[in-house]
Amino acid sequence: MQTHGSCSNICGKRTAHLAFSCFNIILAILMAASAILTLISIDSRHGSSVESIDTAFVAVYSLLFSVLLFIYEVPKFGMCSDEVHDLFSKYFSSNFGFLYSPTSRGVFLIFIALLQFSLEANPGAECIDKNDSQPSCETNNENWLGILTGTLLVFEGILVMVLQCVKPDVLQEPKTNPSRPSPSTNEGEWAQQDIELSSPVPGN
Repeated sequence: MQTHGSCSNICGKRTAHLAFSCFNIILAILMAASAILTLISIDSRHGSSVESIDTAFVAVYSLLFSVLLFIYEVPKFGMCSDEVHDLFSKYFSSNFGFLYSPTSRGVFLIFIALLQFSLEANPGAECIDKNDSQPSCETNNENWLGILTGTLLVFEGILVMVLQCVKPDVLQEPKTNPSRPSPSTNEGEWAQQDIELSSPVPGN
């Protein structure tokens, strides 16, 4: 009964981790789309002004952070070998260790959310010439995709930090059952240990 409860607990944690990972991958894709749309539309909105340069820098940083978040989450779905996954985890833990702490990861998500609010991602908008008498696309929902993405990032960042305070075990990495032999253990060695433990002690 205890083994069954332990297995259920591990499966529950793994499901929660995969759910967060799926959500993060979706957010990374939305971030990349917002950044790319902003870079594409900068020239038609601001030309070569200082404002366009600032917006371009924010879009590039947002794109880089989206790639970082995407690469961090994808290996969790078993899409690469164990060796590659271990190498990847070692590299990320040594260079981006803040992603492995729920509190610092929540702060990171809120930080990159602020970048989304500064973008100009409006899919489907048609920018009209400045000399045209009709209003340009700048006055009509010029960043609804960035605002949506940023809001979702803030929501997850706050949720992660709240769970860390209220129920931290949900965010802990699921561990394998220690009572089971590891894959590297030779079955013959385990059988030999069982024989030694079950054999009577001489003199009794």
